[in-house]
Amino acid sequence: MLLEWWSGTECTIFTDPRAYLKYGKENAIVVLNHKFEIDFLCGWSLSERFGLLGGSKVLAKKELAYVPIIGWMWYFTEMVFCSRKWEQDRKTVATSLQHLRDYPEKYFVCRHQSSCVPRAPAGL
Repeated sequence: MLLEWWSGTECTIFTDPRAYLKYGKENAIVVLNHKFEIDFLCGWSLSERFGLLGGSKVLAKKELAYVPIIGWMWYFTEMVFCSRKWEQDRKTVATSLQHLRDYPEKYFVCRHQSSCVPRAPAGL
């Protein structure tokens, strides 16, 4: 993994060993604890480890769509952009998940805890 080699970063997965055997063979929604600005690189590193980099998707803040190069790339690779308001994001997230249901490759959706957290009202 380029990130791990270049920066000396270690990306560690803590999981049930039975679940680990399915990684890369099934679709996944992954929740990462977002602490630093480059955490998305760890998500990419993990998806690369399981051969899913081409099918990796993220839920990201809407503002990131306007960042030159990376924002544009994310837009054209069908990343999901959230406004962080559940009333608006509910439909966006539901529609995006419907599109992923028919996605031709295995996918790996990363959601960083503080990156895009549309909070559902109590009872949903």
